[in-house]
Amino acid sequence: MPRSSPARVAHDQTVRLLRNGCPFTATVRAGSGVIAVDQPVALRLVGRRAVLIGGPAGVRTFYDETLIRRRGATPAFLQNTLFGRNAVHGLDDETHRSRKRLFLDLITDDAAADMHRRALQGWRAELAAWPDRGTVWDAAVRIFGTAVQGWAGVGPGGMSEIPDLQATRDRRSRDLATIVDGFGSVGVGALRARAARRRADRWATAAVLAARSHLGAQPPTPLTHIAGFRDTDGHLLPERTAGVELLNILRPTVAVAWFAVFGALALIRHPDLRDRLSGSDESSDMLRAVANEIRRTTPFVPLLAGKARKGFRLGDVQVRTGTRVLLDVPGTNMDPGRWSSPESFRPERFLQDPGAATSDHFVPQGGGDRYTGHRCPGEPFAVELVTATLRALSESSWTVPHQDLTVDARRIPTRPAGGIRLLVQS
Repeated sequence: MPRSSPARVAHDQTVRLLRNGCPFTATVRAGSGVIAVDQPVALRLVGRRAVLIGGPAGVRTFYDETLIRRRGATPAFLQNTLFGRNAVHGLDDETHRSRKRLFLDLITDDAAADMHRRALQGWRAELAAWPDRGTVWDAAVRIFGTAVQGWAGVGPGGMSEIPDLQATRDRRSRDLATIVDGFGSVGVGALRARAARRRADRWATAAVLAARSHLGAQPPTPLTHIAGFRDTDGHLLPERTAGVELLNILRPTVAVAWFAVFGALALIRHPDLRDRLSGSDESSDMLRAVANEIRRTTPFVPLLAGKARKGFRLGDVQVRTGTRVLLDVPGTNMDPGRWSSPESFRPERFLQDPGAATSDHFVPQGGGDRYTGHRCPGEPFAVELVTATLRALSESSWTVPHQDLTVDARRIPTRPAGGIRLLVQS
């Protein structure tokens, strides 16, 4: 029996990715004539062969370390701006597992609960003094940045607590948000992101050096843990690399502000949620269900990238060694073959199936095993920060003035226009 032709799209798709943002993967599938998320599609991206995969089988393939590596998978301009040079994201095998242990040792259940408490306290203080034109976006960046820097033990000079602590932390939070806001753009946004990255690298490296000068002399903090971490060779990380990994805890935590804004939008679009969540505590299953549904329906990026370690066959597509393998994030999270009415906002799906939050068809922050693979180690922080936001907004009284609440899905990452302005009643 003759083999069927593989699904394929002609021409390089880089410009389409930059123009389309998160709808890119659906556009590629439509162009290939194949809509099913679990069917691979061959294409070209950044001038090289690539294959788009998705669904549970695609997720398992993407996180199979015998097939896929991370080294060299992300284009350098994205890797260096978002993650930083020599970051954990581009490592493989034992080197990756050793470096990832640095994050897993810090981002524990107790640390996530502490982050929830810090963020909730920050939201309550912020809402009590809410400015007339305050936005959820600005508040979330400030609150999450303050929470994670306080938890990590990062002061203005690396270790010292001086009077301008809050102003310094606010500036750093804005820089971290600027890095995330511009990593997927071109033009002015990309230039701002790179400038913010340079500033962040400088102060993070200085923080590491200051911490190393005090190792053992002060109580341990996440900062001192990173500063004192030894890699597989038994040596301290180069100070610049240690600074990069410090930022790889701080930056993703601030980036949860994007999910927080979509949390506010969900409360606006579904007013009954406010009543259901009002009075919830941090252990509320419903809070977590809403947080997970927000993360499912509002993808941060259109795809994740790896490279084939060796040649293998995936359906009708022959994947050659070195081919870039792209995981379809929104397609997997919205796959009608795995999610009932995927376009509907239904938090109850995570109550009816608690295992969905760790399944191979739920990949808002990557898939696979959080402890041994490349799934984001900071996912517990994200869930706790979103639940803290939902708690605080649900227990307060506010109205929504007339504004533009549209979401441009072509922007990477996207959020509601204007950041959602609220009028909070004291």
